[in-house]
Amino acid sequence: MPLVKTVDVKELKEKVFVSSSLQQHMDWLSEYIDAGFTNLMLHNVNRHQQTFIEDFGDKVLPVLKGL
Repeated sequence: MPLVKTVDVKELKEKVFVSSSLQQHMDWLSEYIDAGFTNLMLHNVNRHQQTFIEDFGDKVLPVLKGL
């Protein structure tokens, strides 16, 4: 059976944050920072890696550093 058949969409949505909104990612990540996390690992799965790096570096990380 292919792996994709074993993953329940509802369960996936509960465990993986997926959004094209930088604000949504800031909100999600802020919750972890507020909870005391000091290390967060992000993974971008689309083909636009450079855009992801630039957008997060320019817009998301400065906001999170200020928390």
